[in-house]
Amino acid sequence: MSSPLPVPSKAALTALRGLVVGTSCTLALIAEDRRRRIRNALTAIENGERIRQARNYNTGGAALAVALEEESLLDAGILPLAPEPSAALPAEIIRQYDNARIAESERLRRGEDVSESKTTRGEHDSGPHPCGQSRRDTPGSFTPRKRTLTGQHHFIPLVEGVPITQTRRYHKFSRRADNEGGRSSLAFPSNDSIVVMIQEACRTKELGQMEKAALLIFEATTQNQAPNNLDDAWMEASALLCRTYLDLERAEDAAKILSTVLARAPLTEARYFDFQPVRLIESLLAKETQAKTRENICSAKLETAISLFLPRFIEKPVVQSAELLAVGRALLDHAFAVGKSTRAIDVYWRCISVSESQYDFTSWVITKLHDTGDYKAAIRLFLANYCKMSPSAPSIIRIAGPVVQCVEKAHNYKPAQVLKTLLNIASAKECQLKTEWIMRLLTAHWRRHGSFEELEAFFQQLVELGLKGVVYHLDGVYRVMIELALEAGEDFKAESIFAQASAELPQLAHDVRLLGIFARFKAKQQDWEGVRESFAAMKLDSKPALDACGTAFVPVVKTYAKDHTVQETDAFVRSYITDLKVPLSRFLVTLMAKQYASIRNLESFVEWLEYCSIAGFQVDAAFTNAVLVSCRRNWNVPFRDLRTLFRKLRALNPNFVDRHTERVMMDAALSSDNKLEGGFARGRVLSLRITPNMGPVKGKCDTEHEVTLAMKEALSYRHPAKALSIYKRALHLGMPFSECALKLAVNAQLKLENKPYRKTYDLVLKAQDQGNNVDPILNYLLGLQLADLAAKGGEIRSIVQTAIDRIKEVGLKIADTFLHRAALICLTSGHFEGAHHYALMAAESNNHSEPCYNLDNFRIMLYSFAGLLNIDGIRQVLAKALSSNYKEHTGCLKALKRAREMVMEARLNDAKTQQRHDAYDVLSEGIDKMVESRQRLQSQGVKLGMESVRIMRQAALDAGVAPVDFAEIPWLNSSKPRIRQDDDGAELDFEEEFRRQQEEQEEGGKAAVFDELLVLDSTFSTAGGKMVGNGAGLAQPVPAA
Repeated sequence: MSSPLPVPSKAALTALRGLVVGTSCTLALIAEDRRRRIRNALTAIENGERIRQARNYNTGGAALAVALEEESLLDAGILPLAPEPSAALPAEIIRQYDNARIAESERLRRGEDVSESKTTRGEHDSGPHPCGQSRRDTPGSFTPRKRTLTGQHHFIPLVEGVPITQTRRYHKFSRRADNEGGRSSLAFPSNDSIVVMIQEACRTKELGQMEKAALLIFEATTQNQAPNNLDDAWMEASALLCRTYLDLERAEDAAKILSTVLARAPLTEARYFDFQPVRLIESLLAKETQAKTRENICSAKLETAISLFLPRFIEKPVVQSAELLAVGRALLDHAFAVGKSTRAIDVYWRCISVSESQYDFTSWVITKLHDTGDYKAAIRLFLANYCKMSPSAPSIIRIAGPVVQCVEKAHNYKPAQVLKTLLNIASAKECQLKTEWIMRLLTAHWRRHGSFEELEAFFQQLVELGLKGVVYHLDGVYRVMIELALEAGEDFKAESIFAQASAELPQLAHDVRLLGIFARFKAKQQDWEGVRESFAAMKLDSKPALDACGTAFVPVVKTYAKDHTVQETDAFVRSYITDLKVPLSRFLVTLMAKQYASIRNLESFVEWLEYCSIAGFQVDAAFTNAVLVSCRRNWNVPFRDLRTLFRKLRALNPNFVDRHTERVMMDAALSSDNKLEGGFARGRVLSLRITPNMGPVKGKCDTEHEVTLAMKEALSYRHPAKALSIYKRALHLGMPFSECALKLAVNAQLKLENKPYRKTYDLVLKAQDQGNNVDPILNYLLGLQLADLAAKGGEIRSIVQTAIDRIKEVGLKIADTFLHRAALICLTSGHFEGAHHYALMAAESNNHSEPCYNLDNFRIMLYSFAGLLNIDGIRQVLAKALSSNYKEHTGCLKALKRAREMVMEARLNDAKTQQRHDAYDVLSEGIDKMVESRQRLQSQGVKLGMESVRIMRQAALDAGVAPVDFAEIPWLNSSKPRIRQDDDGAELDFEEEFRRQQEEQEEGGKAAVFDELLVLDSTFSTAGGKMVGNGAGLAQPVPAA
């Protein structure tokens, strides 16, 4: 037994004495002695790790390893490893040692003579040492001794062929002892021994032995020593262990066994069922569902269950099992619930091999794909599989509606193939298709290709395929063809189709929908007498006819309102309602409400709502949408008040809110203040208690409005990369060009990219290559580069004019956004004449508009006149602002206050004190008028909200809804009323409300910048789809010196 205390060697004592007396060989002796002892210690520790890894197969192996390490560290000849960095072996020595051991292992594997290996090692050891020392005592020549330990006696052989730099888990057990007639105690158990151990563990059902048996299977598979999946004994033992785990209700352990087997190689179908996969998957799903408080299970656990359900077979599976199909449907339900549509389709293809009624199951999967938003996958499954299964007529009727809707929501994906397939399978089963499906698919074909010639040729193919025999109402098909011909400008073809249809179906002469189509196109030609004749010829003798008439009247009113005043449009609408009995529709209610709101005629707006409710129109979400949109766009109601109104209307009746209402409020929460980002924007959205639409985020097909709203939400949350990903996915899924979405994508890319905006230009030019007009966005980007160029210094007017000349040379139309950017540069440099010049050019480029046509132009004009102390110019721009629709905007009031500061800071040589005071008085008077106008507008907004609540409260009571007391709703009365009233209900004071809004807007808009004009615009609405500048902020101009 070794001594408990380390005894210093003679060499160490000599070295220490040398340090004291200062001999010259001290450092070399210490270095060599340290290297030798470090190598001895490493060899001992490495052998100990080898033994410890084999502790499951050799009794006392772990104890031997621990004892060996402890003794080696206490041995007088093996010093412990020093902790300081100087004790580490040089990298070159370790590398050479590893290379030598690897080469030796390769020779042993090839069966070369051991003596040759030793000779080679000796030659290698006799070579020069990298450190200049002799190889006589290097670690490569060290041979471990036999050590006698208490309890057992083991010979510890030197393990060859494994570099010391490899990980601890890497090992290969030697089988040389078997070839020599015996078996080493360190060798890995044979496959037969493992099978016996598994059988014994399953017989006793002792968990410790079963875990050891499972570990043997995993280790043998990992080391590639297990037999393939065609070995009967091995597979029977693995299946027995899996079934035993299931009997003990340890489904996760059983799943590991089967997963290991399936991952190794394909197997036979009979052998797969020996593992009882149905029972195993059912146990996994049941256990995971019980462990979850929510309905959906963990995605990782579901993936494991799906992998067990999808084995690789040697031959095509032939077993049809109802139990397996039930498990597959359960997996499909969970996969669809967690959004794993791709894996769900893999499960489907496995299920159809065990399904007896394949088309019913396929129809169910297509419906689930439709419900989860994977529209293209549903269409592909319908075309590739469902149509070949000879479905029954009821199955065709059930699946046709969802498939048609998938085509529309997937941006008109494969409408021709779907329609032909529907006709073929319907004709084979003598099934009648709804006319609506045919009409929608023909319209999708027109929207997809935009060519009436292709549509006409396709229609002739459908007639040859027997279209007339499988459609309930052929008049609808002719009607949609006439409408598309008129929309394409093919009036002659439209008349030809109408003549052919009238010959076959005489009732088309008085068809309400067809007459409405003709009336719409007559309205575009300003033939108002013809429009009235068309509506007079309609027979409104049924509810469908009345609904169709009301729908057809809406586009006529839209066309009429473009060239007539609101009063004339009101008279036009009421004459049709009174004389021709045209019914009210929700679209007409919203349209006229927008007309009254555009001129801010509160009395007419409220009177129209009361008229509609009295006239018998069923109050629904259309009322709410009209009120909220008008309050936000036209009466500038703050978000908090708009949210309160929304909550009240939703509390009165849940039917007063629909998805469009939620989009309006989401857009208001994200756009009311451009500077509220991150947590502020998220808090606003969460306060609405609206379920978010995750379709665009997950890459599902959706409408343009939903995509733009999702992008705005990502930008407001400071996730530009996510917004850009939503845009690219939407384009990949076939979304048509959207200027709104492109502007949002440009804004996102600018946040991710530094100058010179190459990726941003690639994004815009890609849209331009597809034939889309991107001039406004290019002007914006050029304006950014112009600002960067001007920041480098130089004569500003020359730089701006040179840039304008170059843009004209390339043929790009200069937009007002670029000219406003140029004017801004001039303002910041104190060049007020240049700013005024470019502001006039911007007004001219915007369809020859007058100066101050929008808030941006007004602010530039005002700043330039204030810098020049041009009192007459200030009066002119003030007069135009007071007659505009942006006079109540916060930016307008801020611009006046800033201009007043500029006037007082002006130091022109010819500027007299009285002149500055006169300009100050003019601006102060303008500020007073703006404040008064804002207070008046806010008063009207409050009154509009109160009247809307009153009208819709009565409508809810008429509909039989229980009355609602707002005082009992905590989140509607968390703060004191902002409007004080007297006994008659009249508003007394709006100063408190105005002051609160001023403080709120000042907090959010102190650092407003002009760059946000392009995208994050408070006047943008997902309902309208237009984006216009609202003067989100200009940098403060430099006052004249």
